[in-house]
Amino acid sequence: MSESARPVVLIPGKELFPILREAFERDPDAVVALTTSGLSMYPMLRHRKDVVYLTKLHAPPKKYDVVLFQRESGAYALHRVVRVDRDGTFVFCGDNQTELERGIRDDQLVAVVESFRRSGVRIDCRKSIAYALYARLQTSSRLLRKAARAVVGRFKRPLKYLLQKKKRPGS
Repeated sequence: MSESARPVVLIPGKELFPILREAFERDPDAVVALTTSGLSMYPMLRHRKDVVYLTKLHAPPKKYDVVLFQRESGAYALHRVVRVDRDGTFVFCGDNQTELERGIRDDQLVAVVESFRRSGVRIDCRKSIAYALYARLQTSSRLLRKAARAVVGRFKRPLKYLLQKKKRPGS
């Protein structure tokens, strides 16, 4: 059976991630592979198509690292480090997002993405020059993406109104 034809079993994060933490406690050098879900890291990671290879953090993450962390609410997120603040907390943002998540502490961090597999190709986040360029571009373009979304949002309603007006019979 080909890899793409295999069924994907979705396990809720609240059940899976405590097991992941325990696996890293038992073997700090373990590598855990997970199929991603959600759109917050798109276009780097595609919903239920790509696989990330996670390792335990042996040192604080650096800017541009993609890290699995637990929010205060208990939810887990896999986002990119945008900045490390002076107080030692981390600022994160998903590649498909524009709002920053501030104040993430060391004790909330679970694992770092070592590599990911897309369309059968494994990309090493530490060695790939193309990936390093992508991470920097994605992080630096956040404000530009935010402005573009604001412009699109500003014209979306009037454009929708005009298109609906054209479609009305007898107009």
